[in-house]
Amino acid sequence: MLSAITFDLWNTLLINAPEGGEDYLKRCRLEGIRTVLQEHGMTADAKALEAAYDAAGAKYKEIWRTCVEIPPRDQITIMLSLLPAARGKVTPQLVADAEKPYTEAILQRPPPLAEGTKELLAELRKRMLRIGLISNTGRTPGTVLRKLLAAHGVLEYFDALVFSSETGVRKPAPEIFRSALAALGVTPFAALHVGDEFEADMIGAKRAGLRAVLLDRTGNYRDVAAQFADAVVPDFKTLLRCVDVLCGHLGKTNI
Repeated sequence: MLSAITFDLWNTLLINAPEGGEDYLKRCRLEGIRTVLQEHGMTADAKALEAAYDAAGAKYKEIWRTCVEIPPRDQITIMLSLLPAARGKVTPQLVADAEKPYTEAILQRPPPLAEGTKELLAELRKRMLRIGLISNTGRTPGTVLRKLLAAHGVLEYFDALVFSSETGVRKPAPEIFRSALAALGVTPFAALHVGDEFEADMIGAKRAGLRAVLLDRTGNYRDVAAQFADAVVPDFKTLLRCVDVLCGHLGKTNI
């Protein structure tokens, strides 16, 4: 019997930044860090700062592929070490001062909730299900994402929030799913994970012993993912019907 459901965040419950949004976030971060550098007596050329940001991003991706998360301050340290103007001058205080503009840029233009997110969470709460969130974080850590979820009025629905910035492990590593199960107090057999990514969400959840539902709004992964996912759904309405089947509220033919 299903007793808990966990969700991916990005492009599942929260829509990734709209067109141009990633560039906007990048500009906000760079402008904030440039100001911090000036406060510390350093002048950074805009092109050099952007080059350091991009080069650091490439290094992060290499590490992320190993399912290891990089704390924000370590990310900033890597980036500043690649900036000629800051080379040999990167201090703990400089990194600490740069953390706020680097991590909180997303709050200047908050990405929207996916349509129907709040209603879905409310319906799951009515069904007495425990609700968890399992999210890879990247440049925006869990401390900031909690503020974002609170601003959208959905933070209260979650019984457990597990962010890679806090576990040090990223999806699809099964350890991050197990951390969520422990926080929810349920076994893998009593839990269902919902996400939009084939490897991170479907393969990761199945390796940890959870059932997994792919949220495929575009239909791009339906044929491939069906080999691994327990169900593939195009929207939250269909997802809720799947949940009702697993809870024993509907016959399977009603999906």
